[in-house]
Amino acid sequence: MPRPCRLHPNQFASHAIEPVEGISLITTFSGQPIERSQPIFFNHEDNRAVRDGQWKLVALAGKPWELYNIENDRTELHELANQPPV
Repeated sequence: MPRPCRLHPNQFASHAIEPVEGISLITTFSGQPIERSQPIFFNHEDNRAVRDGQWKLVALAGKPWELYNIENDRTELHELANQPPV
């Protein structure tokens, strides 16, 4: 369960404010790792991706999914989705 941001107010001018979804990135600014138990999902202009640990699954709009091991291949040059499992 994501932790609420410490800096986010609960109300403003007597109106309740919904908590921000997600996790804080504050620790990454000091070089600490992000603690998360779920994958990161994102979508931008119909391009989409899922990031979990060393694995990144990506697809451009209208294109098939591609799988990368970004720990070994940060520039995503070696697509692994069609390779046999190791």
